[in-house]
Formats: sequence, C-alpha cells, structure tokens
Amino acid sequence: MYTFVLVMIAGVSSGFLSGLLGIGGGIITVPVLIYVFRLEPIVAIGTSLCVIFPTALIGSFLHHMHGNVKGSLLLYFLPLSLIGAFIGVKAAAHLPGDVLKKVFALVFLVISVKMFFSK
Repeated sequence: MYTFVLVMIAGVSSGFLSGLLGIGGGIITVPVLIYVFRLEPIVAIGTSLCVIFPTALIGSFLHHMHGNVKGSLLLYFLPLSLIGAFIGVKAAAHLPGDVLKKVFALVFLVISVKMFFSK
C-alpha cells in the first residue's frame, strides 16, 4: 500500500509539473525512482521517459489547443531533439550510474541558478 501511495503522489506531481512548467516530469520522477524505489539511474531514466511520453502528448495537445505552441520552431527543434535524444540514450548506456546522477544534478542545478537569478 505504501508503494502505491508513493507512486500516486509522484505520478500526480510529475504530471502536474509537466503541464504547469513543461519540465516533462523527469525532475520529479527520476530522483523518486532512484532514491525511493531504488532503481539504477539508467532504469530510472528509461522508466521516466516512458511515463513522460503520454504525459507530454496530452500536455502538448492541450497547449496547442490554447494557442501556446510556436509551430515554426517545431520544424527545427523537433528533428534536432530527436537526434539529441538518440545520442543521449547511447551515451547514457555507457556511463556508470553515479556519473548519470551527477550529470542530472549538475544540469538542473545550473538551470535552477540561471532561472533564479534572471528577470
């Protein structure tokens, strides 16, 4: 029962933050999967991406319906992001779990500091 409650809280939180902030939920899901459910980082990342996919589809559709999507950017951003995702998955498969955790933390720390101090 405890595990189910944790999954519910993490799922609702990641979905809410995904829709609200466009973060994909990974910032919530990956640490929860690593530290609460004791998954290896590479498994947590893969599981998180599988959770994020339908969440992103729904969020994308609803934001599009509200006119919040810049379609012209999609022509460039989407294919390049797909290439980057392919390269990232290949790289992650060859990195130790502790390195993945440190990279994850560093990326979000830098982004957080930048956002906090920007206007």
